[in-house]
Amino acid sequence: MLTAAETTAKMAEHMNFDQQFNDEQALAIQFKVTLELVQMFVNTFLATGDDGYLDTAITLATNLPSISESVDATRDEIILNLTNIKAYWNGLSSQILGSRSAVTAEGIGEGVNTPMAAYQLSRLYTRRYDECGGSEELAKAMEQTEEALGESSAGDPNRWGMLQTMGRLAHDRFERLGFVKDLERSIQCHEEALAVTPADHPTRATLLENLSMWLATRGSQLGTLQDIEDAIQHADESLAATPADHLGRALQLKTLSWHFYSRYRQLKDVIGHEHSGTLKDLEKAVTLAEEAVAMTPANHPSQGELLYTLGRFVFIKFCEMGNMQDCLYALGVNQDAWSCSLSAPTTRIKAASYAALILFGLGRWQESSSLLEDAVKLLPTVSPRFLGRNDQEHQLSALSNIAAQAISAALAAGKQASHCLTFLELGRGIINGLIMDCRSDISELKSKNPDMFERFDHLRIEIDSRSAYDETTYEQVSKRRMEAAEELEETLVNIRLLPGFSGFLSPPNPTDLMAAAEEGSIIIVNCTCYRSDAILVSKSVIKSLPLPLLLCKEAYMRMKSLRTDMIRGLNSTYRARNRALRQFLLWLWDAVVGPIFQELQLNPVAADITPPRIWWIGVGPLSMAPFHAAGNHSEGSTDNTISRAISSYISTIKALSFAREKSLELLSRTDSKVLLVAMPGTPGESPLGSASAEVSDIAGEIEKSTHATVLEHPSASEVLEKLQSCEAVHFACHGITDARNPSNSHLLLFKHNGSAAATADPLTVEKMSSTRIKTAQIAYLSACSTVDNVSEKLSGESIHIASGFQLAGFSHVLGTMWKSNDVACRDVAVAFYRSLLDGQGDKGHGKVSFSFHQAVKELRQKRLRQPIIWTSFIHTGA
Repeated sequence: MLTAAETTAKMAEHMNFDQQFNDEQALAIQFKVTLELVQMFVNTFLATGDDGYLDTAITLATNLPSISESVDATRDEIILNLTNIKAYWNGLSSQILGSRSAVTAEGIGEGVNTPMAAYQLSRLYTRRYDECGGSEELAKAMEQTEEALGESSAGDPNRWGMLQTMGRLAHDRFERLGFVKDLERSIQCHEEALAVTPADHPTRATLLENLSMWLATRGSQLGTLQDIEDAIQHADESLAATPADHLGRALQLKTLSWHFYSRYRQLKDVIGHEHSGTLKDLEKAVTLAEEAVAMTPANHPSQGELLYTLGRFVFIKFCEMGNMQDCLYALGVNQDAWSCSLSAPTTRIKAASYAALILFGLGRWQESSSLLEDAVKLLPTVSPRFLGRNDQEHQLSALSNIAAQAISAALAAGKQASHCLTFLELGRGIINGLIMDCRSDISELKSKNPDMFERFDHLRIEIDSRSAYDETTYEQVSKRRMEAAEELEETLVNIRLLPGFSGFLSPPNPTDLMAAAEEGSIIIVNCTCYRSDAILVSKSVIKSLPLPLLLCKEAYMRMKSLRTDMIRGLNSTYRARNRALRQFLLWLWDAVVGPIFQELQLNPVAADITPPRIWWIGVGPLSMAPFHAAGNHSEGSTDNTISRAISSYISTIKALSFAREKSLELLSRTDSKVLLVAMPGTPGESPLGSASAEVSDIAGEIEKSTHATVLEHPSASEVLEKLQSCEAVHFACHGITDARNPSNSHLLLFKHNGSAAATADPLTVEKMSSTRIKTAQIAYLSACSTVDNVSEKLSGESIHIASGFQLAGFSHVLGTMWKSNDVACRDVAVAFYRSLLDGQGDKGHGKVSFSFHQAVKELRQKRLRQPIIWTSFIHTGA
């Protein structure tokens, strides 16, 4: 591609801007030709981001000939628009200024009209969105493109481009937020664009392919088989419109293969896998994926993705038909996909997961372990930018399982428990950083060394991009990607030379992990389809314990039953549900907690002795299991957790170390402040009748030793402002967990609109995380489901409101795992603060967990046969 300067020189050979025209028609021709050149350079700028092309466009516009006053006005408007674009691009202005009113060039027939100006701005905003991927840029791009569409007519030659852009942007927002209306808008735009695109137009194949993908997405979302059928038809038409030797054809074949796989899945759910029609679709998917791989050069950046797709389909075929040749074929293909160093890290990691699973099944444990450890090491190069919200659950579920699988394979291969744990810590820490960008190695780098962070982030975005490449650019892109990978390695070395960053994105030191167990054992329960084990960390040793009675499939089924059948239901089923939960807690003791306590020699303790502290880290299906309540809860039994230990939860050992960085000053200072927030009424939600009474009773306990500030129906901003001078906060309100976007999980407060109407005001995890509260120590979330992860696909991760508060800086967060009884919430909260502030015993972090343990134990004594009520309460943190 010529540079802007080279193109200008070529153009100058054919045009002489200084030539004087006397003929009015010749001047009009010159104006029109120059205007077309301006448009060409603007388009090239929008496509490449090289502002040299924009500078050339401005130069050309400045040299437009003068014919009349109206033509001069047109020229001036063009120059104004282009210079405003230039200013925006350079970051000198956050808004595009200037008039965009239509000006018709008298005597010319074509000029700059409002739709064209709006369209150029929409392309600029779209380019900016493509560069940084932010939600704000996406919203602006969509708004501007909708405006351009509204101002254009049905016969506007640029309308199809606007529709195509709008369709893509709407689909991107659907992936982020999951709103079906955005998916519908995307399909509508593509269908309209397709209707006005000539059969021989070069973009028709792309339109057909995109439309097929969006229809398939809707078909999978809504279970509509006709959408899948239409997707197959459009993908077939896309292939027919593409030359047989065009590299883009490989990606079209991959798209079509996924459509056949989607139809196989839907038909299988309806008529069963044994039906020959469903297997034909699966075999067709394999054949198409093979064609895509065969026509793609080995060094093409998309080769890994194509191989992974083929490997996945072949593995599924093996699972369906049991042919060992398919198993070995799937292994080889996924290993090849993993070896594609130029492909996106997310694709390579998913391929490694499949290959390692097959290797493990074949008894090749050392190979499986080595492959998974290499995949964990690749996690730092994954960019969160490419994890759209709708796709995030699927993508992160595949990535998050890698660390757990690595532990299982390593233990099977005979590796030390300390070695296994370092990889689990590294993997889970990175995944938590991708889900919620706070309190991770990367967020610390961003805060303390933004220039180095920008370098690191730019390179991982470049490496993890999934752009399509044609036959004219892929070799150049491949070369650049190899260079970027080398630059990233060099950047990581430089980061680790910075003060405080020597361990940046590296496996932690086992000595540091044992130091975190100074105040009590840390227990990691790892459950995968490979095997199940506990890793036990004490201050002197890290060891593993096999859990042969803990079967992955059974664990998933029991946890699903817990969430859907036991803790939710009608009042008429309450007794039966409590009975089922007691059976679940017995199973959890027999399969997990009992063997662990026997190994750690944790025995029942007398009533006057403080039990030892332990911390739980659940990995896999048991990430949200109530280990603290496991066991036999019949009268007099001590075969249960609560009779032998004080339980706390944490997401990683590093998070535990972070929670302990600050000493607990609330109990040692008479000037400490506690903020109490009550929401007895919330717009759009059921009333919380006991919220005000709960806060009033707690205030009475607190005022005996320190200061309490009560806010009733406050806004989120009011709470954040007050928190800056408080050591602790108590919320009595509604809590909402957002499975698609964990950072959007929130507590519902009150937005005052200055009128009779009011709306709920969400205090989100994202808001809390971005707020630095130096005094933060204890957050008590007396709200429903504040320690609940409602995402099935991310069930292996501790993603909830409480973890967000802890990541925001609170050393202790107390909450509930599911909807709780209002009276029970009030009783536990009041008992907790009474014990916490009684001036007796430990005044450090241990006092918080002890006081909460005692409060829950008191409730358990009153409601022994109703574990649904008392099991919900848990402590997370230091």
